[in-house]
Amino acid sequence: MKAITIVLLAITSLTWGETLAPSREEMAAVERSMYDKMLRFNVESPADVLGLPRGIYLDGFGAVFTAEFSPLVTPGISPFRPVMSKEQIAQIRAAKEQRMPQVRAMMRQMLVDAASTLDRLPKNEQVVLGFVMFYTKWEDRGRMPRVITMQAEKGALLDVATNRAPAQTLEKTITVREE
Repeated sequence: MKAITIVLLAITSLTWGETLAPSREEMAAVERSMYDKMLRFNVESPADVLGLPRGIYLDGFGAVFTAEFSPLVTPGISPFRPVMSKEQIAQIRAAKEQRMPQVRAMMRQMLVDAASTLDRLPKNEQVVLGFVMFYTKWEDRGRMPRVITMQAEKGALLDVATNRAPAQTLEKTITVREE
């Protein structure tokens, strides 16, 4: 019995100062998963994904992921198309505006999926996802967001992922900021 107590004390002393934090492998798995979801956003008319999403862990706060994204591949100016007509610009803007609810839904699901993957992230810490929306110089952005940020506590996201809370609670659970 004394030997068991000594072993438990030794294990406790070795892990006493350690904090839970997601490993680089866990963070990379979330990055790849997010990238795959963005690539599959709309198969008939693909989105424009500018590089892999990147994630970092902030001790005591949580996991933060960012990506550059456009809900539509925007045609560029070229020698064959030196300018875009007002009608083309309006069509592109309308198509992007139409897809924004789908972008937000995809981001909410990415948060839930990330919370499920990040086993070592404490439940009381945050999962944050920020999309920097990509626009070309000639586009009419109007009131389209430049940045969309969503964040929620991992525990609340896990409740939705494991059906302990209905999916409708995501609207109340996730804090959304658009600028």
